[in-house]
Amino acid sequence: MIFKGVAGKILLILLVIDLIILLIQYFEETGIVRKVLMIIDLVVTGAVSLFFNRTVAEYVTFQLIKNTGIDISDVGMVVVGVWMGGVALFIILMVITEECRGVFGYTATALLVALIVMPLLILFLENVIPIATGIIAIAIIAIIAIIAIATLGESVGGGTQSTSSGSAGSNTGTYSQKKYDHVKGNTMSTMNNQKDNRPAYETDTNPNHHYIADYRSFGGIKLFKVHDSMGDYIMLDNSITSRKICNLKEAESGKHKFYRRENGKEINIAEIPWK
Repeated sequence: MIFKGVAGKILLILLVIDLIILLIQYFEETGIVRKVLMIIDLVVTGAVSLFFNRTVAEYVTFQLIKNTGIDISDVGMVVVGVWMGGVALFIILMVITEECRGVFGYTATALLVALIVMPLLILFLENVIPIATGIIAIAIIAIIAIIAIATLGESVGGGTQSTSSGSAGSNTGTYSQKKYDHVKGNTMSTMNNQKDNRPAYETDTNPNHHYIADYRSFGGIKLFKVHDSMGDYIMLDNSITSRKICNLKEAESGKHKFYRRENGKEINIAEIPWK
């Protein structure tokens, strides 16, 4: 009911965008085992969701009663149970995947506002303050839009940061370096007085330092050295897709470094196998 009308359709579109961003980030950051679990969960939950359509449910339950004698109430209980289990598995996979928790929090907030907070506010406004209904409804839609934009910015922020770091002009290089040295000195002074307990991959701001999650574990992410006519390079492979990280010479010279995300231990270039 909440997705009827123009405002409801806008909310539905924003929530679908949130879900797509969430799934893209999940499949980019996880290993093969979690990918397979998510695919199975989406397929099963989507198929069971068809039973919430009255026509489909009536046809399937009629066939089951006709051919097997299964009581219609039992079918309904099984459908609801399987659907709730699929939703629970989806939430668990998102929560245990550290890289997706932030985006999942935005999505959950958007769902809470759209399905609970907004209907209650509209009910209140329609019965108590009819004149203000339109204004408040627009404000709520704006909040949902801001959440969606913030979610999109968080999911692509890492790539934008590394891309923009090399675009500064030579005329501003000296000023930027002096400013960097000044900020660095103040930062180091502060760090000496206050211990930072965050893991290395959160405190390291060098875009050429790569922290690999589940490195070489079962279903995890792997690194390979690859021969190429244009120059050998380091490749990252997550069992679904692969991409070039940097030239091999840059890695051997120390310009690019690789670490295990779990403990911050450096991955020696000599240990990376050829493919």
